Amino acid sequence: MTRVANVTNYDELSSFADAVKSENGEIDIWINNAGSNQLKDLMDYSVDEFKHMVDTDLIPESLVKSRFSGIV
Repeated sequence: MTRVANVTNYDELSSFADAVKSENGEIDIWINNAGSNQLKDLMDYSVDEFKHMVDTDLIPESLVKSRFSGIV
């Protein structure tokens, strides 16, 4: 099954995860193919670049893991 959601939109991703769980129950594997790919030292990021990285790479993973108990 393939689905698409904007991982930087908390409400959309939350609804998406709830719909997947409702249709399929618990899942074992969740592939988040979204991510930022800026190659520079952490201190060289602007505030907006850093915020985008967190919104794309960290927050979605935490949200999805909170919805499904089987994902580690």
